[in-house]
Amino acid sequence: MDPWTIGRVLALAGFYASALLAVGGLLFRAAFPGLPSREVVVLDRSTSIAAGSGIVMLLLLWLLQAAYLGGGNWESAFNPVLLGIVGESAQGERLRLALIGLVVVPVALWQGAPRGVRYAVGALGVVLILLAFSRVGHTRGSPWQSMLLMLHLGLAAFWAAALSPLYRVAGSTSSGASVEQLLRFGRFGLLLVPLLLFAGGSLAMWLMGGRPGALLDTAYGQLLSVKLTLVMGLLLLGAANRWWLVPAVARGKPEALLRLRCSIAVEASLMTMIVLIAAVLLTTSSPVR
Repeated sequence: MDPWTIGRVLALAGFYASALLAVGGLLFRAAFPGLPSREVVVLDRSTSIAAGSGIVMLLLLWLLQAAYLGGGNWESAFNPVLLGIVGESAQGERLRLALIGLVVVPVALWQGAPRGVRYAVGALGVVLILLAFSRVGHTRGSPWQSMLLMLHLGLAAFWAAALSPLYRVAGSTSSGASVEQLLRFGRFGLLLVPLLLFAGGSLAMWLMGGRPGALLDTAYGQLLSVKLTLVMGLLLLGAANRWWLVPAVARGKPEALLRLRCSIAVEASLMTMIVLIAAVLLTTSSPVR
């Protein structure tokens, strides 16, 4: 890959990570109203930072795409004509939708607003950001696949945003409330994992044109296979947390606490690699179908 393509991949990965953490932060905040007040402050701050970072990555992507169209130079990145071409393309549509969605995230977290207003604004932000993902890439123009992608990304965002607060909560499990938050996430996982498998598996088969062999005999399929392998590892870690480590922590086993935190850290690392591979897939290759 040339330097400009690498830059686009990294910027896209940064946008994906930031936007999903912003979406997931809102979803996690709504699903866990009983979080300790100190944790709420940290979560709201990190969600707002993620939204701001997502906006920066979006604008950087706009510039990099214009530079790429102009042959790969910074002069082209600020060319009004090239910027206009990008703005009128599918990427421009993604930029506008995601930008609005990310801008309203801090409003949804503002404690001075009525709860109903915060929830309504937060729901609007989540829908706009997830919709933005479906406007660019392989699912554009396919309503059913776009809905599957939005479901898949929404669930992944919730899981990703949960890792940091759960890691901190796992470090203070001396209180029954902290253990209950870990158990609560495990109960969410009973629904989250099957839906992730359904949405992700359906999308993978569609991208492969309904031919599983394409996962091995095409360049796109081989890279997708690496991503799916990482996802399976992530799901196995989640299952280990749900059925063994969290119950062991609840029973007061001291060694389980360290193992749980290590497992959560590995989950975060796997998610980072998955996002990076997704950015490579979207930037450099096309599906079989």
